[in-house]
Formats: sequence, structure tokens, C-alpha cells
Amino acid sequence: MALLENPRLATHLYRAARRTEFGKRSFELPEGARFPLIPLRELAEGAFRNRATIEGLVQDTVGSGDHDVHINLVDGFSTVVAEITPEIPMEAPPKGARIRVWGFVRHDDRHGWWEIHPVLGWSYADGRPGDTAKLNLPPKQ
Repeated sequence: MALLENPRLATHLYRAARRTEFGKRSFELPEGARFPLIPLRELAEGAFRNRATIEGLVQDTVGSGDHDVHINLVDGFSTVVAEITPEIPMEAPPKGARIRVWGFVRHDDRHGWWEIHPVLGWSYADGRPGDTAKLNLPPKQ
């Protein structure tokens, strides 16, 4: 089983990163980590769980009070928020770009929506590179 095939382990990695200082050591996603491409509408309706890749148009990027960057993605009448966190830093995509974004699917109880949080990477829908996770973990002791 690949490292990120186990959602419990992936959650622990994310929580560990939240407790550490930045810039100590970079963690790259292992080869074979799977984030299936699903329709944005399915994620917005809560029809998919765990990990996913979605494609949509960047309607806006907005900073939030918890220092995350919300990427508002639309496709037709469906909207999904994808959140870049300070613990997994990357550049936000430009407004108006059609992108693919991948990461962990979760329900935001406070806002009442399904989202990708945290974002582990994104690329342009036409295949051009965007940015990917550089998860900061403490140095080995």
C-alpha cells in the first residue's frame, strides 16, 4: 500500500506538518499516490470521499482568517473550494485559469460544503505545470 493510500496515515502526516516549523525538510509525494480525476459537480454534491483531482475555472482566490488561501473553482453551476495551507505552501493559480487541483476531500462543517483541503498540487488543464506540495517536516533526529 502506497504511503498516501492510507487516509489515516495521510491525516497524521498533515497534522504533524501543522505542528512543525517551516523550512526544515521537504516531503515529496511518493510515486503512485493516486488522486482520481472526478467531475467537480460530484465532489460539490458529496458523492466522493478520500482523495481526488478536480478540474475547474478559478473564479477567485481569497485569503482566509486561518491563513489558508481559498481557491474558488467553478464548472457550470457547481462550485468547490480548494484550500492551500501555510503548512503546505505553494503559489495560488491565477484568476480565470482552468486548472486541475488535487488533494484530500473533506467536509467543512463550519461552511457546509465539500472541499479539497489541503491542496497538494495543481496544474493547468492543458498540461502546463502549476505548483506542487513541499510539506515541511522537522529534521530527522
